[in-house]
Amino acid sequence: MLQLKVGNIFTDIVGYLPQDLFLELQKPLSFRPEGYEFSSMYNTWVKDSTGRKTHRIWDGWKRQIWKNKTRTYFPTGLFSLVKEAFANLNIEYQVFDCRIKPEKNFPIYLNPELIIRNYQHPIIQDAAKLQRGIIQVATGGGKSKIISGIIAILGVKPFIVFVTSIDLLTQARKALEEDLYLDGNPIPIGQIGGGVLDIKDINVMTVQTAVRAIGGKWDSKHKFDSEDTDDKTPIESKKTEILNLLKTTKGCACDECVSGDAEVMTRNGLVLMKELDKFIGEEILSFSANSVVWKKITHFYSKEKKKTLEITLENGNKIKCTENHPIMTKQGWKSVGTIQLEDQILCSVNVDVDKKFTSKEKTQINTPSTSLDTKSKNVQLCNTNYVKVKSITPSLVEDVFDITVEDTHCFFANNFLVHNCQHWKAETCQLVTKTLSSSYYSFGFSATPYRDSGDDLMISACFGKTFAKVSASQLIREKWLIKPNIKIIHVRGEKSKFRQWQQLYKDQITENIEYNTLIANITNSYIESGRLVLVLVVHINHGKLLSTLIPNGLFISGKASKKKRELALDNLREGKIRCIVSTQLFDEGIDILKLDTVILAGQGKSKNRAMQRIGRILRPSPGKTTATAIDFRVHQKYLLQHSIEREKMYKTEEEYDIEHIDES
Repeated sequence: MLQLKVGNIFTDIVGYLPQDLFLELQKPLSFRPEGYEFSSMYNTWVKDSTGRKTHRIWDGWKRQIWKNKTRTYFPTGLFSLVKEAFANLNIEYQVFDCRIKPEKNFPIYLNPELIIRNYQHPIIQDAAKLQRGIIQVATGGGKSKIISGIIAILGVKPFIVFVTSIDLLTQARKALEEDLYLDGNPIPIGQIGGGVLDIKDINVMTVQTAVRAIGGKWDSKHKFDSEDTDDKTPIESKKTEILNLLKTTKGCACDECVSGDAEVMTRNGLVLMKELDKFIGEEILSFSANSVVWKKITHFYSKEKKKTLEITLENGNKIKCTENHPIMTKQGWKSVGTIQLEDQILCSVNVDVDKKFTSKEKTQINTPSTSLDTKSKNVQLCNTNYVKVKSITPSLVEDVFDITVEDTHCFFANNFLVHNCQHWKAETCQLVTKTLSSSYYSFGFSATPYRDSGDDLMISACFGKTFAKVSASQLIREKWLIKPNIKIIHVRGEKSKFRQWQQLYKDQITENIEYNTLIANITNSYIESGRLVLVLVVHINHGKLLSTLIPNGLFISGKASKKKRELALDNLREGKIRCIVSTQLFDEGIDILKLDTVILAGQGKSKNRAMQRIGRILRPSPGKTTATAIDFRVHQKYLLQHSIEREKMYKTEEEYDIEHIDES
């Protein structure tokens, strides 16, 4: 009979497991990561002695169960999936829990004045019983109180709460110090990050600091979100202590770039990387499976100045990138800092936007397995081949940029195939949690479902399955949140003459007098009725324009100092001002209970961000009876579809009232 020997990080399968059953067991523990189809390993075949293709070097599946000559094992977080698979396969087994359950060694308790909500009690109790798992709580659901409750009921030390930003670090520390008591007094909470290295029994730590303590670098591979920045707190003086804390903690809760002078091939010819902000929504040269294809730019990111490396190939092509940026080699994606002289880089050659072809065979000059997608009307002459690296040299510190590309998430820059570097949450979770070898209790928190099945499986591997879900609609029904009225105002007008995203956005949003006058009139009417209003924009110039049209509105950029932001929020709370106009960076982490109106003046397709913004106005406050969100459906290219996608997310909450108003 097979034995499952459970550890804090991995569970071992001991005994004879036939290969056919192992392959069946792999299925529920595997996924295909985004972009697998254009990996060189996926597109390279092993051939037999006759030259016949037998199998791919890599089949495109990323597995969360492994087998070698001495061991078969999987992440303990996936234990429930394995049990289910064993039942389906009629495999008999015994479970041996090899973990050491920590004894209660820290008699902390919750602040006697703290009110734990009815739905929070069972979550806290279940967390103690289940020992690990994912807790999904909507914005306004009191996540910090649940974390405090879990820490108190477990009563073990040391314990770490991981956060993803310095702002959240200070907020979490303050909340825990208000909630947790020892011997009649609030307990001091340790802070590791944000310029402070103060290790206590209960600690709040930035993930950035944890990654660096483990020995890694905080780069695009580890970012939780595209806007994440590094926490550059010097850790050398206490690196050993931090690493020891990570390895001995008994429990945890857990709430890049190309230089501007690189050239990217667009439908209109070569464009400098630093100028691609004008081409959002336009198609550029990309790569999918074994084909060169046209794909749209979805986002543009301007980064700060960073050190770069210059790679020169034997054909004379050059590119400058930060050392962490992935480039396609014959061995698959490699970060620039790990590329060696013997490596070969995938390049596009013979690019000519003026010549049109209808036969794929005409493009198969350098690599027979690589061809051009000819579905588009305007087809390029474009071949690809692998070219050997000639030199790698340090370059200047300069402005660097990144973009995201739909579907394929890669693009050719200076003829090099490079990857865009956003959304690596799951890998970061695994890197950190694999270091927590003594963590018997592990919990992950989320406000919204994860974006793709790969992230789902890998994050479950870290923490376990989701055992608690608290939706905004549940909180509304139980009177913990206020039911929102979402007004979607249709804005119709003459079709814009612009096709490029940047120009169209300026024409229809930031500099459109009719659109902004409409926003100002709506905002002013809410202010006059006594409401507290937050108007959110994307661009600073847009915010400045609106603030001139809203006499009682204060504009403040999300990039303003923390002190200036806090002063503005205090003035809004106290009613000294009735409206703040701000960029999108300012809508994260604000806590103004009296805020009852949000106007989404900036237009974007981020569904999760839209839900987060609406969540900011749902918290109840004395005298607050309504919560209103104003969104706009601008009937123009790109903007219309973005609005439709946002509404789809709103409709996932059955308690959200959605009203359409046509201004035409």
